[in-house]
Amino acid sequence: MAHVGVLGVLFEHSSPSSKAWAVVVTLVVTMLGSLLQRGALRAIAATGGPGIVALELAGSDAASREVLAAWGQSGRQAARRSLPGDAVFALGYSAGLALLCALVADPLSRAATPWLGTTFRWVAGLALMAGFSDVVEDVLLRFLVRGYETSATVEGNATGARSGGVAKWVRWAAMVKFASVAATIAALLLFAAPTLAMSGAG
Repeated sequence: MAHVGVLGVLFEHSSPSSKAWAVVVTLVVTMLGSLLQRGALRAIAATGGPGIVALELAGSDAASREVLAAWGQSGRQAARRSLPGDAVFALGYSAGLALLCALVADPLSRAATPWLGTTFRWVAGLALMAGFSDVVEDVLLRFLVRGYETSATVEGNATGARSGGVAKWVRWAAMVKFASVAATIAALLLFAAPTLAMSGAG
């Protein structure tokens, strides 16, 4: 995982303050991404249909069509508008989590054992995987919505027949995203935070 090595090179000669500022920048990017998609997500909610996570996890032609039909044209348009903002959001949170993991790696090596610090350098790569999966998911969602609207215009065409295949890959990307984020946050809260807290108390 070359990106883990890149993080190591970037942080090796960085001061603690520059590392902290890098995390702040990713937080700002995350907030910007959230703001960019807020209006579109509210428009989806206003349709009275399921949220966008329901489409992400639909996994089949029938389930994805049910969600897209419930949204109506305005909801589907809003879903497409939300995707660029979600890509910015993905860039921000994944980079932020990766930087946090890289930031605590050296203190963990000193406070506990070298293998724990090395483990968190790999966890940083997991965080980046979450962001990559999120962006892939956004691209696939665009194809999914477009395929539904095309097949609604020409019922039963080839595009509509392939929608289930796209829905399946959307769900896989979403599951990788959610699992990677959950594992990264769990590692930070269950291992990094207690270890550093005990080291500081000692």
